Amino acid sequence: MTFFLLFSLQCLFPIFDSFRVDEFLGLSIVNRDNQPRDFTVTVTAPEGTNVQTGRVSIPAGGQRAQLINEVLGTPRRPASGWIRVDSPAAGCTSLLASGNEAMLDNADGTPNTSTTIFIPDVAVFTGFVELNHLDTYLAIVNPGSTAATVTARLFGLDAAMTGSTVVTVPAGGSRTMTVSEAFRDQLPDNHVGGRVFQGYMRLNSSVPIAAWARIETPLSRKLLRGRTPEEIRPTPLAVVAHFALGADYQSILNVVNPTSAALNLEVEAVDERGNVLGQAARLTLAAGQVLRSGIGEVFHIDSRTTSQGVISGSIRIRGSQGGLIQVVGDVEVFISAFDTIGSSLFYPIQDTAATDWIIPFASSSNSYFSGYAIANPNELLAVQTDVQVEVVNSAGTVIDRTTISLSPRSRQASVIAVDVQSGYLRVTSNMSIHIVGAIGTRDGRLLDQLPALH
Repeated sequence: MTFFLLFSLQCLFPIFDSFRVDEFLGLSIVNRDNQPRDFTVTVTAPEGTNVQTGRVSIPAGGQRAQLINEVLGTPRRPASGWIRVDSPAAGCTSLLASGNEAMLDNADGTPNTSTTIFIPDVAVFTGFVELNHLDTYLAIVNPGSTAATVTARLFGLDAAMTGSTVVTVPAGGSRTMTVSEAFRDQLPDNHVGGRVFQGYMRLNSSVPIAAWARIETPLSRKLLRGRTPEEIRPTPLAVVAHFALGADYQSILNVVNPTSAALNLEVEAVDERGNVLGQAARLTLAAGQVLRSGIGEVFHIDSRTTSQGVISGSIRIRGSQGGLIQVVGDVEVFISAFDTIGSSLFYPIQDTAATDWIIPFASSSNSYFSGYAIANPNELLAVQTDVQVEVVNSAGTVIDRTTISLSPRSRQASVIAVDVQSGYLRVTSNMSIHIVGAIGTRDGRLLDQLPALH
């Protein structure tokens, strides 16, 4: 591992190849410290050369959101490569946003690299399919001083390996690839002139790397960071704090068993008060096997029979016999448009609750909303969980404060009520909670997740 990885608090991000002139690329950085800090932003080209550097100064408790070209002092955004954010401030508290007037995606960075990376959601459907076109783009970052030889293996929902390919990533460089192209000769034919695949990917590298996947359709895109083995922790309960079903919303649950043994799981969808929606699902996932299905199908929820319009809640995953489990995956929430996927996002499965969270960007106006959902994993009936949600502006001033009391297993979802052009959310509680964030336009044209960091 290189010197800066050992001695500098840093955060890595990908730049997916884009040469569109209308595509923006920006960073939101939060300084959680009680004193001003300087953050150094370094952009490196794919070959590990042509390094550009800028600096962002942020007051104590403050935040800055800027376009990358503004940070670097250049007229245009970088078209490819990768980004590193360095600072003596505590933790990886940055968000990378990219998009245009039609699409938006946000990436959480990582301070962690590994020789094994797990990409829990990969999908392909190409050919003469117009709006149903679907493909996955992979970005690999090698921050080290030695070239990386990376073997990428695709596994289907049944855990069978579909194919593999080898990618070389230069020292200090990056690579992006399209799954449909990289595995063209190994993916099944979909009989409409293209390829089809659903499953996940494992990356094994000769040196530590980081990786992200972005799934794109003609009307949407969503981004998911790859997880290292150290991040897939044993837990008695895994949670996703939000799903939505009904009206124009649909949600898909994706649970992968990354272990070498079978997992017996009990999975519940619960409402705001912690009551089970539909029926709890009991299932066995063999080693490497995946559950990927619509929320309605998994839990036998028919949103057409409710007068509520949209049903929302949280997902809880535990072992059928108790004990610790290891799972990885996500909930995809999307808006249906023209019989295909419109605006969409991924919420990763969280295996760790915490008492201190930040959502590193928030904006609320007549056009945009920012929101959050908080799920209480606690099941002790006599214990209340008290949560404080603060909206903090870029100067570090708290401009709104809300106190929430959550009973066991309950959940609350809210949008920011106060106007804020650029800021962040700080959430603290007396007991550990799970939280997710979202940002979008009020007309539903754009929607994406805001990563919750702790």
